[in-house]
Amino acid sequence: LLNLTAPLASAITKLPDTDSLILMTHCGPLGASTAVATALNDDSIVGRGVRKDWIESGSATLRALVESDAVQRRCVLHVHGHTHNGCGVARLGAVAIVNPGSVHYTRSYGLLRMRRTESGAWRRESVEIVELA
Repeated sequence: LLNLTAPLASAITKLPDTDSLILMTHCGPLGASTAVATALNDDSIVGRGVRKDWIESGSATLRALVESDAVQRRCVLHVHGHTHNGCGVARLGAVAIVNPGSVHYTRSYGLLRMRRTESGAWRRESVEIVELA
């Protein structure tokens, strides 16, 4: 099986440790709660009920990338979509995983505030999921 993240992993490894990385992918990493559909309605975050068989839509290859030492040292945030009702914030080691949801389906979006440290690196100040009325 061809590892499509190999060029990305190689490029990240070559970055200086002081660089700040934000990953933006379509799907999330396998096992992150933001990549698991648990609701009866996959396109809603307000409907009641939990589905009997959860849908794991995360990528094992992406999880391996996020678990790598290079990403753990440099990644400030991993933002993804795909799983509409997986909207929220999770963690995989040192990396915050954010699924902002979908303005169309879940009527939500993410608001990220960043700040630059004295060393020049970027850090998360806050991550907020905003739900529209």
